[in-house]
Amino acid sequence: MHTIGVEGFVTDAQGRFLMLLNPKGYWDFPGGQVEPGEDLIQALQREVFEETRVEVAVQRLVGVYSNVRHNLVLFYFLCDWIQGQPCPTAESLEVAWLQREDMVSRITLPVLRDRVKDLLAFQGSPIYRAYAFDPSDPGSGYMVHAERGI
Repeated sequence: MHTIGVEGFVTDAQGRFLMLLNPKGYWDFPGGQVEPGEDLIQALQREVFEETRVEVAVQRLVGVYSNVRHNLVLFYFLCDWIQGQPCPTAESLEVAWLQREDMVSRITLPVLRDRVKDLLAFQGSPIYRAYAFDPSDPGSGYMVHAERGI
């Protein structure tokens, strides 16, 4: 059994990226687990709203990431802001629109650095990456097992 998750690279009309400081203490992109009965798009729209109070239009798939250590498969999508002012919720300590440089500078986890690299290099073809990483123990190391365009 795998857990399925979705995350969004949300941008506004000024090209800023929506990020949140999660309760685990690191900056991340909004998203979460797909619930029974939801498709990926519905789940992402719900998760972004629950974490940031922002409504989005889900656009293109950027990447599929498989954490082989935790049987987790994540789908990352480009999203456009529709409406709503970002604000913290029970699932986010801080929420902010960030310019590209600020977004990159706030990322501390190597697994997220790779995903942002994929985002910034995205030209229409998604990437697949299988990796091992334990976000609850960042000292456990991050190891890529496979990487290819899909």
